[in-house]
Order: sequence, then structure tokens, then C-alpha cells
Amino acid sequence: MSWKSVAVFLLPGLLMSALPATTQAQDSAKIFKLLRDSDSAASELDLEEADQVAWERQLEHRKIELSFSLGFLDLNSTLLAHDQIIYKYTTEFTYWGDVELKGATAFAPVLRLGYSLTDWLAIESSASLSFSEYDATIENRRARKNEPGAPVLEDVTLGEFDAEHRSLITFLGSGNAVFYPMGLLRSGKGMFQPFLTAGFGRMWYDMNSQYSDGPVSANNVNFGGGLRILGDERLSVRLELLYHMNTVEFDAPKYFQVLDEGTTLILLEEHPIIDNVRVNRVVDRYDSQDIGSLNWSIGVQANF
Repeated sequence: MSWKSVAVFLLPGLLMSALPATTQAQDSAKIFKLLRDSDSAASELDLEEADQVAWERQLEHRKIELSFSLGFLDLNSTLLAHDQIIYKYTTEFTYWGDVELKGATAFAPVLRLGYSLTDWLAIESSASLSFSEYDATIENRRARKNEPGAPVLEDVTLGEFDAEHRSLITFLGSGNAVFYPMGLLRSGKGMFQPFLTAGFGRMWYDMNSQYSDGPVSANNVNFGGGLRILGDERLSVRLELLYHMNTVEFDAPKYFQVLDEGTTLILLEEHPIIDNVRVNRVVDRYDSQDIGSLNWSIGVQANF
């Protein structure tokens, strides 16, 4: 076979193999020129490398802070108490005794909106709604027939549905100051940031009870602390423990029950003994109750 024949077969193959190499060489030349001659391109690469440096965990000031937490509010306190007050009425008898309404632990989500003034101080407003139930206990129970001169019956047996067991809803609005000790000691650097907080607000109680004439509110003071775990420059985990103090006084309704489609009105009466004589009179008010409740929660906080 002559060299011309060999060339005819080899030339197409060489051309085919040379094309990718040429293309690669051209691409390489373009990239080389960009890296060697372009100062702006080098600057952009430097910025990209700087952005890839790990963010140093620390508190930041002049940031809007938004957080949402889930938790519980311990309302295991006396909400209302009154002695020798009516607790049941039938067409034949009226029943009364020492009634106490006591709350329970409530599910309480919390929403907070704040602003970090410095590395160590922030202010925030919060709103919390809680859902729970309350139970009634009735002691020293008595009864009397609904007729003039009927004797009083002592130690009356408590019926299955005589004591209330119903819903309780609370709403709390508060303004707080938040202090971060590490912000003063180490300029807020570090993943774990303990904090102290205290504030003042208003708490509303809505108890679904025959003894309540509707929702009531009370001034509320809270104080406590917690821990923020910084995840990145935007998000952190927030754990908090607060103690709330307020004094609540429910309004007494005029009527304990309304029966027979509104034609029979049962007054909210009490039957105390005054000067050794048992009297019947309408309840016009209750004593106020001091309530202290512990609130613990865990949630996520975002900075903007």
C-alpha cells in the first residue's frame, strides 16, 4: 500500500482527534487569559472566597427579631372562690356550698417581635394564647327544699355533674427587655447565649363558667430567663422560662341559671351565717385571687 493510501486513511482520523484537542486548547487559552489579565475577575474570585468563610456566631445589634415558640403555662391556681354559694338548682331543691374553681396546665404558643438595640440589650413585644380547662371543688354542701320554712339539709351528696369542668382561655400581651450578659463580657460571641428578661403587660381570662359574667383582665408582671443557641446569622433556637404574676377578680353575674327558655331566672345567691342566722342574699362580687404561673417554651428566632 502506497503512502498516499495510508494518508487517505490516517488523515480523517488525525483531524477527528485534533478537533477536541484544539477546542480544549482554545477554552484553556480563554480561561488562562481571564485569570492572568483581568483584575476585576480576580477581585470577584476573592469576594467569593471571602463569602465562603464560616460566619462567626455572635449576637448582632440593630436587627429586627421575630420568634415563634410552643410551650405551656401552669395555671394550677385558684381562679375563683366563694363560700356558701349556689351550685345547683332543681324544681324541688336549691343546693349550695364552698365553691373553688382551679385551673390546670395550659398549652400556650407565643409570638414575639423585637429589636436588638445593642449586642447586649433588646426590646420585644409578645402575644400568647393559652387553652386549658378548670375544675370546681365543692365543700360543706347543703340543700333546702324550695318552700318557705324548709329545714337545711347538711352533708349533701355531690352529684356526678354538680361540679363544673369547663374550658379556660387566656390571652397575654407584654412588653419586655432582654439582657444578654455575654454581649458585655465577650461582645456577644459564641454559640450559646444565655439571657435575662422582665416585662409588664396585660392578661385576659375567659372562663366558661356559670359564676363568671364574661372575660376579665389584669395587669401582669413577668420575669425569667433562657438560652439562645445561634445556628447561623439568621436563625437560632430559643428556650425560655418565665414567671407571671397577676391579680384577677371575676365579675359576678346576676343570674346563676336561666331556665325554661328564659321564663325562670335563678339568682346567684349565697347563704352565709351572720350573727348565728343563715341569710339568703345575691352575690354582688368575688374576692380577688393572686395568681402566679410558670411559663416554659421552646421555639425558633429569626433576625432580619
